[in-house]
Amino acid sequence: MSKFTCLTFCVVAASLSSSYVRAGTPTFRDILKPMITECIKEYPEDTIDDINKAAETGNPNILDPCFSGCVFKKAGFINAKGEYDTNSALTTLRTLVADDDQYADLADVTKQCTSVTDTVKDGEAGCERGARLSACFLQEKDNVFQVRADTPTFRDIVKPFSEACFKEYPDVTTDLINEAAETGNTNLVNPCFTSCVFKKMGFFNEKGEYDTVSALPNLRKLAKNDEQYTQLAEVAKQCASVKDTVTDGETGCERAARWSACYLNQKDKVSL
Repeated sequence: MSKFTCLTFCVVAASLSSSYVRAGTPTFRDILKPMITECIKEYPEDTIDDINKAAETGNPNILDPCFSGCVFKKAGFINAKGEYDTNSALTTLRTLVADDDQYADLADVTKQCTSVTDTVKDGEAGCERGARLSACFLQEKDNVFQVRADTPTFRDIVKPFSEACFKEYPDVTTDLINEAAETGNTNLVNPCFTSCVFKKMGFFNEKGEYDTVSALPNLRKLAKNDEQYTQLAEVAKQCASVKDTVTDGETGCERAARWSACYLNQKDKVSL
């Protein structure tokens, strides 16, 4: 999963995901993304769709257990001998998770999953233990992906807009949005859907125009702190070229596609 929460597909994806956390903190899958990416190369039969489905349904059996073992090995939860060491896992977790509250939640789940240290049949392979650890984490996901009631999330902010636009563009699905966010391929999603979301959020006006000055107050709502807002505002200014003439006028579809592409090109500058 991406380590940023973009204001286009990534924000919408976050608004629809069952695996979200406190505003501004990366999800557990965000944290594991580099390991997941590496292991997909080793186990190409497991796709992003499979991973999404496993997360949504809580069913790790959808995935090759050796894929799960691979991810947890690369993340340091399972050692080279295929063993799950809680103390080592907690140390690794601390290096991966910056947010103290999120770390506390994940550490508690890590301790709850000590049963995976029981004897397994495949030894150093770590496949069976990886499957057990995945199952345990998914079983405890309400604790892993806990949200503070007093902290608004990206879901809270974007959900009304995205849901309204789904009704107008039923060809756009959650899976498409997730895939677009994962791959950075904005062409997967109808640009008019993106324009719809931008208009409802106030990034585009009713004429389909992008006004940087008007967009900044909305960016302020999405940013978790002043530093992040500064980064977002800079990207918004860098993408001012989307104000150039478009062929579809007030619909804003072409401009939305341009803005999405521009933002994704600038994503590394934003530590969301």
